[in-house]
Order: sequence, then structure tokens, then C-alpha cells
Amino acid sequence: MKGPALAALAVVFATGTAAAAESGWYLRADLSRDWSRSTAFHDWNCAGTDPARVPLYGCAAQGAGDFGSSTGFGAGVGYRVMPWLRLDATLTYRPGWRFDGHANFLPGEDEPMSAKARTLTGMANTYLDLPALGRFEPYVGAGIGVSHNRLDGVALSFPSLDQRVWTPAGRRTSLAWQLTAGTGIALGGGLTLDVAYRHTDLGTMETEDGGAPRLRRGAWRTLAIDGTEARLRAHGVSVGMRYGF
Repeated sequence: MKGPALAALAVVFATGTAAAAESGWYLRADLSRDWSRSTAFHDWNCAGTDPARVPLYGCAAQGAGDFGSSTGFGAGVGYRVMPWLRLDATLTYRPGWRFDGHANFLPGEDEPMSAKARTLTGMANTYLDLPALGRFEPYVGAGIGVSHNRLDGVALSFPSLDQRVWTPAGRRTSLAWQLTAGTGIALGGGLTLDVAYRHTDLGTMETEDGGAPRLRRGAWRTLAIDGTEARLRAHGVSVGMRYGF
């Protein structure tokens, strides 16, 4: 009995040693490109009756479009808990979002709208590393965190009325999450090239309530409008480096 027991202990010890050798801290930096999904702006309260916060769209209208695409700049720190399990925290700045869409106040009319936006997102991520294929180390992962979203005022144009309206700008910190799949490519010297696809929900973009300048046929007027909001979801690819130490 002593022989098998000692052999089992040796296997457990060897496995633990291998896991310890493969565990440890790492730093990461990523460059990404994300493309937004279709979305739409709605009023905070489309049926509101407060004259100081008049709904911009009302319950029957909206501003539909998307936020285009943005380059992302990310950095983070992580820890390999086990050979198959990693945890990291990341911060990603995406400054290049631009909403382009159309309102539908007047049927059949061209009513373009646009706005610039940027996001700063912090995520806590978990990755499951799958069996390696040579130098390739595939993985799947998920993350949850918060995104601080800033939106410039939305510009709405109504050519048939010779009218333009600019909403107030807005900012909101929203719950954010992502799903990802990718592969590491071992380069040696503690360096790993990381290539991934991800789906990200960055929460809500909003315009604040308040005064909205309106220019109509050369005459200015300020409209007291309610706030509006739209979801920002995107999919994208990232390329980065991880350095283990």
C-alpha cells in the first residue's frame, strides 16, 4: 500500500508545483476597435407634463441610429490563480464614438441628428484558459464593471422647417459587462500576444434636461426639455500584450 500512496502523493506534489510555477502576476496593454450596435434615444419620461421638462420626442417618436466605431486604449493588471484560471482588472478609454441617426417627428422627412461621445470603462474580468494548442493558448472570459459615459449635446436638424435644435450634454456612470473569446500566443520571456473578440455593453448614454437652443428661420429660442437616453452596446477586436512576472 505504501508504494501507491507515495506515488499518489508525488503526483499531487508535482501538480501543485507546476501550478505554482504557472501562477503569478501579469501586466497587460491593449489596442482595440469596437463597432456599436443600433440604438435609439428616448425621453426619460415621454408622457411628462412638467412645462420645465417637456419631452423632446414624446412616446411616439425617437432618434434611431448608432454610435459608429471607436478605437480603445486599455491597460490592466492580472493574476493567474491556476494554470486554467486568470483574473484581471482593466481600464479602457474609447474617445471616438459618434452618434449618427435620424429622428422621426415628421413622417417621410429627413431629420438627421448627431453627437460625439466618449467612454472610460473599468472591468473586473475572469478567464478560463483552455488546453494549449502548441504556442496558442485559447480562452473564454467574462467581465463586469462600470463605464463613465460622456455625451456632447445632440444636434437635431429639420431642413423642411429651417430649424435646428441642440440638446444639453450629459454624463452617466453605468453598469457595464463584456463577454470575450480569444487566444494568447506565447512569445517567450514572459511575453504573450493576446488577440480577442468581445461583446461589450457600456450601459447608457444620456443628455441632461434643461435649456435646448433652437434656431428656426433665423430666430433663436431656448426650449425647456426633458433628458433623453440611449444604450451603447458594441462588438470588437483587440490586440495586446501580457507580461508575466
